[in-house]
Amino acid sequence: MNHYFQPVIFLLLFIPWSAPDEQRSVLPQDHEYQITLRTYLETLTEEDFAIALRPLTYGFDYFSSEDDLFKTWILFRQAPPQGPIADTKGITVEPKHFTLESIESEQGILMGGGSDNRPWIATDQMAWWSAWDYPGNPYYGNEALKRRAFVYCAVDMIMNDEAHEKGENKRSDYLGGTLIWLSYTYYKIKDILPADVRSAYETGLIKFFERIEEWGPRGSAADMDQFAHVGLWYTAKAIGDEDLKHRARAHSEYILSEHLRPAGYIDHGDGFDPTYNGISLDFLGWAALASGYDFFKVALDRMSKLKAYLSLPEPEGRYYGPSHFSTATSGDSPNDQRGLFSRDLGIAMVSDQAKYLIWEGRGGQSHGHGVPGQAEMLDRIEFLTRRTNNHFERNDSKPGRWERAHWTDGIIYAHEYYPPGFYEKLRQIEAGQDPVRRAPFNRDENFIHRFPENDVESPDQHKDEFLAARFAEYGVIIHTGRLSWWGGTSGQSGFGGGALSAFWTKNTGSVILGRTGGFQGPAPDTWENWREWPTHAISGQTGSGEGFSSARYRYPQKQYKINGQNATVSAFGVIGNEVDGGRTTENETLGSRNYYRRDFVAGPEGLSVESAIMAGAGEEMTELYEIIPVFIGGRSSNIEQANTRISLLISGEWIKADTSLRPDVDQIRIQRHQGEVFIEFSEPQHVKLASGIWEDQYQSDARVRNILIDLLQAPKARSEEMKVHYIIHD
Repeated sequence: MNHYFQPVIFLLLFIPWSAPDEQRSVLPQDHEYQITLRTYLETLTEEDFAIALRPLTYGFDYFSSEDDLFKTWILFRQAPPQGPIADTKGITVEPKHFTLESIESEQGILMGGGSDNRPWIATDQMAWWSAWDYPGNPYYGNEALKRRAFVYCAVDMIMNDEAHEKGENKRSDYLGGTLIWLSYTYYKIKDILPADVRSAYETGLIKFFERIEEWGPRGSAADMDQFAHVGLWYTAKAIGDEDLKHRARAHSEYILSEHLRPAGYIDHGDGFDPTYNGISLDFLGWAALASGYDFFKVALDRMSKLKAYLSLPEPEGRYYGPSHFSTATSGDSPNDQRGLFSRDLGIAMVSDQAKYLIWEGRGGQSHGHGVPGQAEMLDRIEFLTRRTNNHFERNDSKPGRWERAHWTDGIIYAHEYYPPGFYEKLRQIEAGQDPVRRAPFNRDENFIHRFPENDVESPDQHKDEFLAARFAEYGVIIHTGRLSWWGGTSGQSGFGGGALSAFWTKNTGSVILGRTGGFQGPAPDTWENWREWPTHAISGQTGSGEGFSSARYRYPQKQYKINGQNATVSAFGVIGNEVDGGRTTENETLGSRNYYRRDFVAGPEGLSVESAIMAGAGEEMTELYEIIPVFIGGRSSNIEQANTRISLLISGEWIKADTSLRPDVDQIRIQRHQGEVFIEFSEPQHVKLASGIWEDQYQSDARVRNILIDLLQAPKARSEEMKVHYIIHD
């Protein structure tokens, strides 16, 4: 070693060391449009995002007519808990968060951190505030607010584009939601942008538009595929390109052709999930009112009709419906997701089948239903103006690292696209006692409807999924539709096989009601509790202790005959591990094919039911039951008021039913609320109750107690067939 360098080395050892500055994240600049957007963001300072916080004002003279007053009331009727009026965060957060210096940080790109797959701030609602032309809105036309919304969207667009090009999040059901706020926001705020920035942003919008076209509906959860209708329409509208408008319409028609089932639902895993169907209703309502396209109206008519005829009133005012067939969730049609009043009002603007929702039809939301008077509307607007003003204080919320989001609470589209004269139309309906204001089972009329009604145009697998009927003394719902392919042999993604979904009377409410725990809930139904499965089924156990059930047969064959005042429905299926992927058996332990049938005859005197099973040769069955689910109630107050009681008639004496198997039962009596219903056997049967009460632990606290009719002890028409026949009446 050269000794002249030794002192230098020695000194270097004592020079204090410091780590280099952490590298700041920079927005991707792989495309010309991204460079243009970032260059524009770099010119914006904190002052460009500064907003003077001012309260909403209120005045009687703001409204030119009762129609105008009602339109404004729609906004204030809804909020809280959802909608632009309830969300002021985008207005009140610190302006510094929107500067490029804050966004590009050592911690990453800071423009995210929302919850539940939602953005940090709702840009579509920020854009709405800036475009809300209302005398009391101090943020109308606010350019700083528009810039805030644009910056968030520009960052979100750039980051999503990079993720897609890396092969991440390439799902149209994700991108459809994102495109809603990217396109709606641009539609509302583009007037403040320079021409080159507009052109760049539109380049990004078109890329996302074309990706949705290319990827097509994913179909696994097709309710989320309905987001695309709204995003595509606003993209075409904002850009103003006629070709895009035609393509947006064509793609929407394609999505519905793939996933709108003729019975009236958007499939979820190729099955019917009534609460997820509420999401589909929300976005289809938005698309229908915004675009005015007739095919959206047709879809909403079908979907609203099915929802209506699956909504059963309780005497105390709540509404429940069957959900046993549900793909993933446990709730029912009258209590579906995103079912807030503004959505119900919006789809009622499109479809007469949904107008009853303005007055009734949803459990737990009786307040405010109906057509408000002038004083009520003014009071509500004044009250919520004061409440909203409490939120116009500086908000210390900070963005986190950017991450993909795809859910939006959206705007109150019933206000945005309010049809003039709608208020007066509702007043006429109310004054004239028009039947459309009542849920079907509340109307003073008998009916028999099959879903879908026009079977000629339906593919075989989608024919005859439901029958809903009401007679003078009772109502009935029968399900013979297919189940989802989700869930395999262990996870129970709904119950079907051809079943009685509901038996209802005006005085008892839903005496019999099929439910489910929900495949994706915390306590899904499993084979361990097959005796408590809350569904009408032929179920049992083999000699090895394994369960089997008709409720797990996904594709029952069915026949419908409707003749005047009567309807006959027959369902046929097979139980065994060699059919339907072994779903009808636990651990595939039932080797033979066991054919079953169900015959329902609904008429003015009651519902006749015959269930039969022909056991395969050499098959050992230690338990075999016809199971009838008795609906105890939903929420605690309903359970207490219903006071459901089950009794057995044996040798002319009524005794309380319990878990003991009772022979020679002639009738079952179910008392509920202020009424009673009887199940009358053509021959005496052995009957008991399931040992436990089933309780939903997911979207409701519905409770069901099963009646078990022992088919092994039942009289047999011939040695290999076991059957039971009974009539249900009030």
